[in-house]
Amino acid sequence: MKRNFLVNILLLVFLNLLIKPLWVFIEIEVQNKVGTEHYGLYFALFNLTLIFNIILDAGIVNFNNKEIAGNPLLIEKYTNRLIPLRALLGIIYLLLIFITGWILNYSSTAMFMLGSLGVNQLLLALLLYLRSNLQGLHFFRSDSVISIADRVIMALLVIYMLYAVKTETFKIEWFIYIQTLGYLFAVLLAGIFLVTHSKIKFKLRFDLAFSLVFLKKCLPYALIGILMLLYSFSDSVMLERMLPNGDEAAGVYAQSFRILLALTNISYLFSVLLLPMFSKMISKKKIQKN
Repeated sequence: MKRNFLVNILLLVFLNLLIKPLWVFIEIEVQNKVGTEHYGLYFALFNLTLIFNIILDAGIVNFNNKEIAGNPLLIEKYTNRLIPLRALLGIIYLLLIFITGWILNYSSTAMFMLGSLGVNQLLLALLLYLRSNLQGLHFFRSDSVISIADRVIMALLVIYMLYAVKTETFKIEWFIYIQTLGYLFAVLLAGIFLVTHSKIKFKLRFDLAFSLVFLKKCLPYALIGILMLLYSFSDSVMLERMLPNGDEAAGVYAQSFRILLALTNISYLFSVLLLPMFSKMISKKKIQKN
């Protein structure tokens, strides 16, 4: 177990150190191209979609990770019922962010950006769910590859648009669309890996009774998630809405925040491996006791 953890954490950290620092510099270059105000509006809207991400996740990813690690045979049952549930949560999520955008009196341009970022969060939520299954099944190397797949595609496309395409301006909307393509690629890759490793047969159906029981079990994970999301991402939204020069203030704030986010990424990578490993160890001890 120790050797397995050491090998996989080194691979995960190595791959992320290859691409994540590059992504930080790409974000800086994008902000320089589009201007602090435009990037500040994007950053505030992006964080607004992150705050409501708990509606999409509802603690499902971490709870599913733990359950699959403890009993891999549950994967087909859970997947076929959780994907329709998450589709329903996705619809609720989009409605909530649009209602919030309307209450905060965003312009039509900002609302379109908000919708586009919301779609990206839907794709990211699906990606994290697929990855939670791979993590639960202990296919950590496949998960490590997927963890950087979206950023690799995004980085290549942004670099191409910034330096290969001869345009005088770079629009922040292009940055959002590039993220959409990156997430789509990663979701497709994660789906292929999951089907290949688990031999799962998809027979999707919505089960209301199962959904209610599952969401109830996820509540502790959802509570942790909503508290951390509010703590981490609400400040940029408040800056953008409350100050007269809110777009610019949020853009300046983003310059420092991305450094903090990059530094905390390593601790997150450890949790990705430790949760399914501990869950499997606990499950084995329970079986041995019985």
